[in-house]
Amino acid sequence: MYNLRYYARRLGYHFSKVERVVTVPESGRRHKIEEKLKAWGYGIQLNIFSDE
Repeated sequence: MYNLRYYARRLGYHFSKVERVVTVPESGRRHKIEEKLKAWGYGIQLNIFSDE
């Protein structure tokens, strides 16, 4: 799990510290990573404000 989160952070994914939510980048989305994160119980949220 640690390696998956580390790899996702390197690609631009942001993890919420309070909830199990991952904000995905606008470009460079990886569907395999998102599927694995969903399997671990993380929710996927699109980056609609693009200022984070």
